[in-house]
Amino acid sequence: GKHIHEDIRVDKDENNIFFLTKSTNKPGFLYYNDLNNSVFLNRDIGFNYVKEKTETIAWKIHKETKNIGNVKCFKASGDFRGRLYTVWFTTEIPLPFGPWKLQGLPGLILEAYDTNKEVYYYFNSIEYPVTNKTILIQKPNPSLENKKWQTLEDYKKYITNSFNKSIANGRMLFQQTGVLSEENEMTMKDVFVEIFE
Repeated sequence: GKHIHEDIRVDKDENNIFFLTKSTNKPGFLYYNDLNNSVFLNRDIGFNYVKEKTETIAWKIHKETKNIGNVKCFKASGDFRGRLYTVWFTTEIPLPFGPWKLQGLPGLILEAYDTNKEVYYYFNSIEYPVTNKTILIQKPNPSLENKKWQTLEDYKKYITNSFNKSIANGRMLFQQTGVLSEENEMTMKDVFVEIFE
């Protein structure tokens, strides 16, 4: 991930208020799936380093196929952390990986989205087999930022706490900007890729 910038912008019209935030930095989000040891290492939301067990997703493979570029892909679906995902994978690249934490099929996942398409992953380009023979192994390394590994349980606490703070901050911002809005009950599903409830 490249370092782009961080900002917060508030746009307001007569009936609506819109928030646009951007935040990234040089390391970006990193995911490393060690299948031999069933360990998943990642640098995720909040740029926290989380060490967890590689999850087993109960995929259901469907009959539908489609081409993505010049690659034949098969459809599969599975529940993972509060969302039902549809994915398209290809056995032409027989690697059990995919974007984010979606993995475990007999081929590389090239496209994935949840039921409401609040989360959508798609590939931009691919080279297979590769002409570059450099072996790329980049594990998330918290020591580079003077951080430590945390467990999934600690990460859940961080996400839940951040969610509650954002709700409180949003209410204050509504008051400060003079926007009157009915308070809607929000859930983790409204905000995060992973749903911790």
